[in-house]
Amino acid sequence: MIRKLATVTILTVLILISPFNFIDAEDLATPSSGQQSITISNQSVNPNDGLNYLFKRVREKIGLLFAFTDKNKIKIYKNLVNVRLAELKYIVENKNMAYFEQATNRYFTTAGQLTEYVNFKKTDDEYGLVKEELERHIPVLTKLRDNYEFGTAEWRFIEDDINYIKGYIKSLPVK
Repeated sequence: MIRKLATVTILTVLILISPFNFIDAEDLATPSSGQQSITISNQSVNPNDGLNYLFKRVREKIGLLFAFTDKNKIKIYKNLVNVRLAELKYIVENKNMAYFEQATNRYFTTAGQLTEYVNFKKTDDEYGLVKEELERHIPVLTKLRDNYEFGTAEWRFIEDDINYIKGYIKSLPVK
């Protein structure tokens, strides 16, 4: 039993201090008029990177597990929503269709988890901040969607992401 616990502890520490740098370069998205710009950081590890991506996801989940305060957990969720948007952007720009549907699903799921957590914890000071963050994603998603012809499956998947984000925004109370 002690041997298993020691192994799990060592693996967890190794994953947490792994040399993976998940942010490479910055790419500024062009917002529509009236909206602030959003910085989308390219990820060094993306969905098509096999085992490295698996380690990245495990590290993210461990980070959430060890976020003991609401503020830390919300901060991690906000970061993860931006990471998922960057991954989706990477998939679209590199026409890596094998991971397209998963990337769109991961994006709206993570945004939903953030919204649900903020609503569940009733963190009044975060409602407006999360709303603004999600609103800044809509122009980026629109730009990604417009890479595809109207009505195609890919267009609809990203349109669904846009609609989910709009729904999440509406679910946040006005403060």
